[in-house]
Amino acid sequence: MVMPVTPLLRDWIVLLAAKRTMLNRQRATVRTLVLGSSHADCGFDPRHCPDSFNLACRSQDLKHSCLLYEKIASTCAALQNVVIFYSVFSASNIMERVPGEKHICPAINEIFDLGLEYPDDEVRQLSAQIRGRLNALEVERPGFSGFLPDDCTPRMPTTESVADQARVHVDFSRREEGHLYLMRLLLLARQRKHRVVLVVSPARSDYVRAVGPEARRIVRHLSALLFRDPHGCDVQLINAFDSGEFEDVHFSDSNHLDVRTEGPRLLTSRIRQAVAS
Repeated sequence: MVMPVTPLLRDWIVLLAAKRTMLNRQRATVRTLVLGSSHADCGFDPRHCPDSFNLACRSQDLKHSCLLYEKIASTCAALQNVVIFYSVFSASNIMERVPGEKHICPAINEIFDLGLEYPDDEVRQLSAQIRGRLNALEVERPGFSGFLPDDCTPRMPTTESVADQARVHVDFSRREEGHLYLMRLLLLARQRKHRVVLVVSPARSDYVRAVGPEARRIVRHLSALLFRDPHGCDVQLINAFDSGEFEDVHFSDSNHLDVRTEGPRLLTSRIRQAVAS
């Protein structure tokens, strides 16, 4: 029996095709490429960072961020900087294994021609359904340089407590499969002489309290990964997680900035300073 295209896959075909449509028009001028999950999708506003492009999407893990960078960077002649958003759970989050999110994988793989084969039966079937059918798809959505504010909504289920969210995310931080792709990206950035800015995404005060001292452990470990040899590339770390720059009103839920507030502008301005230094 052929598995029908699911609503989640259909939605993200549209949104990622819209980002590709914008990117195709701007490839020659993109100097800063932004990758990551919904924290980046909703938290980085290219209007406040010249010649930047937001290629983030919901649940985008380090694996897909790395492969997008490998694919896109060679087609953007002006590219100088790659910005990677990092969350508490990023170390071992693998999108194709997450039941509520894995149907996004065929969309990102097909829209950007990443050439991935997935072991999951559902993802494989959905990939087969759309293979070769999206090459000419162009979609117009309100937005700017990959930033689609009308499509940014809270991601966390409202029935789950902040403490439960934080506990699950911290558990993910203790496994490191995703870091293999981060190292791969850093090595490629060194070869291409691109600067890497890694952003630990901000969170609301109750989530910060729930994560507690684990946040310092996560950032220390991440710093050790970034600033050791052999990758040796130009890399900067922005720890916005508990920086005090953001107020609770800047968030749409416990750990996503609300596009209707000043939050994305504040974070994007800090990133702009990093890529301009």
